[in-house]
Amino acid sequence: MTLPVSKIALYLFLFTTVLNSFGQKLPNVQETGVRAPFNIRIDGKDLEWNNRFQAHNTNTDILYTICNDDENLYLVAQISNQAALTKIMAGGLTFIVQKSNKKTNKGGISLTYPAFDKGVHLSFSLRSTDEFPPPPDMTAKIADSVMKMNNNKISAKAKFIRINGMKDIDTLLSIFNQDGVRAAGYFDNKKVYICEISVSLKNLGLSINDSQKFLYHLLLNGGPNKYMGDLGNNTSGASLQDTLRDARRAITERLYSVAYGTTDFWGEYTLVKK
Repeated sequence: MTLPVSKIALYLFLFTTVLNSFGQKLPNVQETGVRAPFNIRIDGKDLEWNNRFQAHNTNTDILYTICNDDENLYLVAQISNQAALTKIMAGGLTFIVQKSNKKTNKGGISLTYPAFDKGVHLSFSLRSTDEFPPPPDMTAKIADSVMKMNNNKISAKAKFIRINGMKDIDTLLSIFNQDGVRAAGYFDNKKVYICEISVSLKNLGLSINDSQKFLYHLLLNGGPNKYMGDLGNNTSGASLQDTLRDARRAITERLYSVAYGTTDFWGEYTLVKK
């Protein structure tokens, strides 16, 4: 017996609703300020976060938390989506602090990590390429081996933080600097990428005593798209060839937007005292 389309749609809706009810419900943008964990370290590991974040932004598909202590502002982002990871490894994750309360990057202070030497880029696959699952006693060893290999690539190449708008600070900083800026990003053994950035409140012109509210802008910077060749003129015509060409361009541009186009969002944060 074939079910009517209306019943199939209803069952799909109910199934999705049930699944969502069991998922972790997080806001799209972080809603409140948070004190940083007392044991916070900028090391690209999830130890102090225990997989608990303040928001899941659907535009960028990242889980993230912004927090502060008396000295620093922190960002931690968790990435388990292939498109999001590809963007970060192509152009970095940019964290912009804007004190003007206007949604513009002009006049803001931005930090981008990772930043690479010219011509250097990294790529990683979050998908499993194994046709057959390994024996149970080898699964953990293989996962640890892949994690170590990926993180060795990051340690060798991701050595810089790009800075804009910060007074008396170079625009390209080593991750091993003494200027109050820190960043790290590494994979765990489940191929989940953790990116952490910290910056001193002094460098941002902020003070814990002011409880100042500011806007922030997070961007996953899409890199150049190597697949966008010459698709011909984008003109609509009566012929089948013209129609197919236009459809091909539309599909390719959509794929480009998902995989390579910059995605971003704005939020608001207020420093939290003890």
